[in-house]
Amino acid sequence: MGDRFLEDHRRPVAGYDRISFDEGEIAALRARIDLDTPLRVHWEWDYVHEIETLRALYERGKKAQWNTETDIDWTVPIPEDAWVMPAEQSILGPILDLMGADEATRMRAGRDELGHGLSQLLHGEQAALQLTAQLVNTVPDMDAKMFAGQQVADECRHVEVFAKCIARKFGVVHPIDPNIKFLLDEMLSTPNWHYKAIGMQVIFEGVAMGIITDIGSRTLNPLIRQIMRYVARDEARHAAFGVLALRDQIPSCRPRTATTPRTSPGAASRWSPTAS
Repeated sequence: MGDRFLEDHRRPVAGYDRISFDEGEIAALRARIDLDTPLRVHWEWDYVHEIETLRALYERGKKAQWNTETDIDWTVPIPEDAWVMPAEQSILGPILDLMGADEATRMRAGRDELGHGLSQLLHGEQAALQLTAQLVNTVPDMDAKMFAGQQVADECRHVEVFAKCIARKFGVVHPIDPNIKFLLDEMLSTPNWHYKAIGMQVIFEGVAMGIITDIGSRTLNPLIRQIMRYVARDEARHAAFGVLALRDQIPSCRPRTATTPRTSPGAASRWSPTAS
């Protein structure tokens, strides 16, 4: 179903394929908040055997826990009359400059760009929270279950930190991008844990880590920099979990079928704070 749906919405732009939706389809995607998700629950009776690499990652995670309310310095402001990201890297700023907008207007536009990007990260973290909870049930090894359970706590913290940042400093949560919503729905709905892990742990966690690291390195605001540093540290472990959990499983996977998650060209860029 996913492949056919994407083919119907694929539009070539400057040598690349872009997935586009009309306003009615976007509204329908965002309104779809209840998904039918067939879920296989796997019991594991071997509590003694350890997968060394996964157990080491789990131990690292125990030492890397942090508290959103007490470890983040929420007293740092994100003022509207200062650039939160570099002016020359804004998409809307130069356009507004050509239209004769003053610097204050361009600053607010740059702030809105970042607010949009943080909103997409927030929606993605909610999906990661729900999907990782699914992995606890379905992964075959106890070490994988333990790390996935630990990651659930990490994702709760990420939802909390992005939600608080937006509520306290930006005030508006932007709606989820339709490309992201479609892909996340596909991953949450697939019954195969390999596909869930590939889609979320390898692709989306890897992309998110890159974007979070990029925002953290470019931002001019110390609060945003601090949040991104903490979250990126967790995301690095999550991406590593995907690679380690799947390393011995991929060779036994069947060839791609219609239920396999597919990323569309340019989907990753839609997580960017400069995405429209």
